[in-house]
Amino acid sequence: MSTVMAVLCLGLAVAALGAIDIGNLYFARREMQRTADLAASAGAQTISNGGGCASATQSAQNNALSGNGLPSSGTVTVVCGRWDPSANAGQSYFSTSGAPLNAVQVTVSETVPYFFMGPARVIQAVGTAEATNIRSFSLTTSVATLSGGLINGLLNGLFGSSLNLSVLSYQGLATTQIKLGDLATAIGAGSMSQLLSTNISVKNLVSAMITAASKSTTLGVTAITDLGTIEAAIPGGLNVALGNTSTTNGLLAVALDDPQAAANATISLLDALLVAAEIAQGQTAINLGTSLNLSPLASVTAQAKIIQPPVIAVGEAGQYPNGTWRTSAHSAQVQIYLNVSLVSQSLNLTYLGLPQLVNISLLSLPIYIEAGDGTAYLQSTQCTTQQTTSQSTIVATT
Repeated sequence: MSTVMAVLCLGLAVAALGAIDIGNLYFARREMQRTADLAASAGAQTISNGGGCASATQSAQNNALSGNGLPSSGTVTVVCGRWDPSANAGQSYFSTSGAPLNAVQVTVSETVPYFFMGPARVIQAVGTAEATNIRSFSLTTSVATLSGGLINGLLNGLFGSSLNLSVLSYQGLATTQIKLGDLATAIGAGSMSQLLSTNISVKNLVSAMITAASKSTTLGVTAITDLGTIEAAIPGGLNVALGNTSTTNGLLAVALDDPQAAANATISLLDALLVAAEIAQGQTAINLGTSLNLSPLASVTAQAKIIQPPVIAVGEAGQYPNGTWRTSAHSAQVQIYLNVSLVSQSLNLTYLGLPQLVNISLLSLPIYIEAGDGTAYLQSTQCTTQQTTSQSTIVATT
């Protein structure tokens, strides 16, 4: 009986010691995974800040060995590459090929001894982190070409309103940038994917823009008041899709495999307003005559039809493996009819020293214009810790 009990006790002791060894192994593995993940994150932030692979490797190694206490006996291997679900196989979606570089993969190895159950064992953990530089841009009216009368006429034609804002008001709207994440919160969308699947009235969109603008760090002095004026002038029944697809004209063309990464991207209030207005109007003819007031010399009849509205592009620089650009925007494709009628005038002129009265008869000049859309794509972008070295290259064709 005593022998049986001794055997049982010995078996229990061996099992207990084995459990301690296995538990220590899993604990070390968990700590190693944490080290690999944090080191990869540090490397990815460096590579996205324009430091290149060498700097990213150094950042990852320093983070693992100094910041997270990996023993000197451990090893850290850092590989730079690209995280891209559209081009690379899962589960990791990471590859050492592809451009631009946006990810770092860190492998941490360490020899972990068994206390009771045999020789040491080498274990490792792999962490992958991605940090993407995102840019947003559009091909719409720029601050340099703003004219209070012309842009008031354009918006009044699109909305059927009677706006009379100043050039300074429109400049304030153009320079105010709002985050897409703040816009999503204001609309009540729980994620960027929900935001992009939203259809909303233009009036409610402007109301959400007012809420998002209150959090902007570039808020124009009168931007919120001016948006309130515009919101009050917009009629009901004008709706806009927020996500642009192959079958739907939408406000935002987000070229990211993970749309949530666009939450911190910013767009101009004026760009958003103009693009939303042109989308909502559809292909209805717009009367622009009031915005081209050349009285008393001429009267102008002007109508425009937007065949394809513009879009605001949000995404990453570079090309897909098939050569197409990841992030591109286009301006509106329009048809315009103008009829310029010179009004009959009597002018006092001097000829050979004698006053002469000259009558100018009415001249009607009809003009038809069809303008194709211009396109632009994001060639490269670099975000660093210094504004002077942060830049994007956008290539446009008319």
